[in-house]
Amino acid sequence: VKEADAAAELHRQCPRIINGIIARADLSLGAEVEPALQYYKKNPLVVGIRHNLRWAEGIDSLAEEKTAYDPKWREGFALLSKYDLCFDTTIFHLQIDAVADLARDFPDTRIIINHMAVPLGICGFNRDEVRPVWEESMKRLAKFKNVFVKVGGFGMRWLGFGFEERQKPPTSDELVAAWGPYILFVIETFGVDRCMMESNSPMDKPTCSYTVLFNALKKITRCYSKEDRWNMFKLNAKRVYKIK
Repeated sequence: VKEADAAAELHRQCPRIINGIIARADLSLGAEVEPALQYYKKNPLVVGIRHNLRWAEGIDSLAEEKTAYDPKWREGFALLSKYDLCFDTTIFHLQIDAVADLARDFPDTRIIINHMAVPLGICGFNRDEVRPVWEESMKRLAKFKNVFVKVGGFGMRWLGFGFEERQKPPTSDELVAAWGPYILFVIETFGVDRCMMESNSPMDKPTCSYTVLFNALKKITRCYSKEDRWNMFKLNAKRVYKIK
């Protein structure tokens, strides 16, 4: 909780730097996490809680395989709506169906999926084989209107594009070719109003710079209207996170 306090103090000194905080809380504590949520609620900048559910054999994981179904973890999760806090999480394609069940069982809690529910392409996962599985799971997840998606995060090594291994980084056009089909699928599946463009900086830096990344995102979405793009690149985030 002290980290959120420090961020709030930075905002007080420089109001343009921070407009919302996604804080960390261990929902596996069950009801015992409530004092932390109460403390966070006193901080007007805290708009949500992040607890990553990503898990895969042989990959750095931050949860157990069935964390989203654990009764005590769900006990903690159930408290989020009480304090009007959204839930942010990074998952792999393996956890999409579990999060869909979570969205179904807790319809009053806003769930934000980071990095488009990473379709894995390393550690024995073949990206071309994973993609149709990922797509079908994402279609099911999209049925729940309390779920939103951060569009980006594909510069990390998990997807197996291999850009981070190159001596010369990719151009924005190369990223458009590689990432475009995934991004356009997500926007078409969830709709413009439930998608938010993200930088995921600095985790994407092994692949490309911030500028190249956003040039790629802008090129991928140029088929959408100016209003739609303005929503995806800014206004949706303000609405979903209730940033004033």
